[in-house]
Amino acid sequence: GIIDCAVREEKGWLLLDFKTDRVRGSALERRLKGYKNQLRLYARALQCLSSVPVAEAYLYFLTTGLAVKVSPPVLSKAARNGDSTV
Repeated sequence: GIIDCAVREEKGWLLLDFKTDRVRGSALERRLKGYKNQLRLYARALQCLSSVPVAEAYLYFLTTGLAVKVSPPVLSKAARNGDSTV
């Protein structure tokens, strides 16, 4: 995958992943789990590459204007410094 938007802010990265789904309700809820995992993987990669934490991460659904906050993974100091064995 490709990170759609990463903005460096004072507290760390702001990570956005844009979605174009036209689903709502229960169909959207089913998809959110996979999307959240994808965004957490992006956050982990960004933190490992930059040694800067992801402070905030959101899924943004373009067709509905819905923004869903996703808790970024908390990485150990070794992982933030690029240790791939973590």
